[in-house]
Amino acid sequence: MISVFLVEDEFLIRKSIKENIDWKQEGFSFVGEAGDGELALPLIKEKKPNILITDVKMPFMDGLELATLVKRDFPQTRIVILSGFREFEYAKKAISIGVTEFLSKPISSQQLLQVIKKIKLQIEEEQEEETLRKMYLEEMKSKFALERNLFLTKVLERRTNLPELIKEAEKLGLDMIAPMYNVMLCRFRPAEDTPENWEKTQQATDRAVFLFSGDHRVILFERGFEGIALVLKGSSETELDTIADDTAAAIRAICRNYPQVEYFGGVGHSVNRLSELHNSYQSANKAFATRFFTTKNQIIFHDDVKTMKLAGEQTQEIKIDDPKTLSWGTIEVFLMTGMREEIPGFVEEYLESLGPENCDVDSFRLHVAMNAYFCALAYAEKIAIQQKKPADALGTVPASIPDKTGLGRYLEHLLHTVLSEREKQQSRRYSLQIAKAREYILAHAKEYGLSLNTVAQQVNMSPNYFSTVFSQEVGKTFIEFLTETRMDIAKELLRTTTMRSSEIAPEIGYQDPHYFGFLFKKIVGCSPKEYRQRGAWDVRP
Repeated sequence: MISVFLVEDEFLIRKSIKENIDWKQEGFSFVGEAGDGELALPLIKEKKPNILITDVKMPFMDGLELATLVKRDFPQTRIVILSGFREFEYAKKAISIGVTEFLSKPISSQQLLQVIKKIKLQIEEEQEEETLRKMYLEEMKSKFALERNLFLTKVLERRTNLPELIKEAEKLGLDMIAPMYNVMLCRFRPAEDTPENWEKTQQATDRAVFLFSGDHRVILFERGFEGIALVLKGSSETELDTIADDTAAAIRAICRNYPQVEYFGGVGHSVNRLSELHNSYQSANKAFATRFFTTKNQIIFHDDVKTMKLAGEQTQEIKIDDPKTLSWGTIEVFLMTGMREEIPGFVEEYLESLGPENCDVDSFRLHVAMNAYFCALAYAEKIAIQQKKPADALGTVPASIPDKTGLGRYLEHLLHTVLSEREKQQSRRYSLQIAKAREYILAHAKEYGLSLNTVAQQVNMSPNYFSTVFSQEVGKTFIEFLTETRMDIAKELLRTTTMRSSEIAPEIGYQDPHYFGFLFKKIVGCSPKEYRQRGAWDVRP
């Protein structure tokens, strides 16, 4: 309800205005009155009325002085000046202050009511527009997050040149310019695979996103299944180290409040060029890959990788003549949860864990290769490679491996092959699920209340997981796809029927016709009425 405050030093006039208008019946809330500007100002600051009606000539503080102060603190407040003076200078000053109406006394309550009812309509239209704008911006947040993540991929994988990178960063509102950079990768996972723990994991992730999004030294990117990536910015290597320490401490503090959640992070080395951020990312990945060899709940810095104790112990003692001493465990875990960019770092740490001396022995290198091959073969059979037999996909173990470097190259090739097949399998599975989701959206797009949660349930995925997969597979967020689908239906109805916008809106799932019109104009480029009048040929898609 639109609120009104009245300031008038003549008691009878103030009483007449207050009592001769049925404020509630007319859609107003009368929130206060005062006899002069000085008494009114603290009450106005408390009540924050939408409309202020004030006389000009008053003791202590006149109406124009009051209007100046109110407009300074509450620029959205509409001000109606009542004046017995008709001098041009008063009106001129009122206009310069931003007064909405300058009315000459005497004026009846009904005349005043007509004026403020007109102002009320203007306020309500602006409030509705602002509400619609906020709704739209909220829905577009997911699109913005997707664009940020795609941008991060370009930066970290060096898929764009520097001028394009800076230009795109500016479009996304990202300040990427700094003397020094570093990268931190972090992932939160549930300690046990239960719905409650997954919910706590999401809460911990959301808390980290909220915390780091407000830190000007950090640019945060959400990476879906892969956790979060943080680009750290500083003026020197010393400052970057401090920022990295502060960030690591913040992650530890978050997880102390979520005992159901495990975390692991990797910090790269500093670089002094934006074009070299990829190198920092690679070293962060290497540090991040040590999670397969060490204890959980750590942030590992790149410089510490060489000296760290693996899983709290020194290098394994392995008897070369005992094949049972090599376990599949570490490799199997990597095949299930690792990423292809982590392979070099994982292989290096894996060979270190076996002992440099052991890897100098020819028979041991062949033993390691054979062990990894059979582990990969078992995993490939488990994920059901369909194109060809797992053994054909993996090839054969080399008859001889000349040195540790050759062993590393073979292991990298083997892991790349299996992870590539894993990704294809996941993609096929996701493609089927997303195809099913798209069919469901198209069939139910007209239903009010169709939500991401509803569709995720149809394909047996958690909402957060479904949101990420949908964006990656379709190239649009769920909201974008749903909205565009509904707008296509609306355009068809506008072309082929005489239905009005108010009738089309509920037909395609929108209860509020104004919101439908707002979205239509945002996406199509014109109002529904203009679209119908012009026809489809000169309206952008």
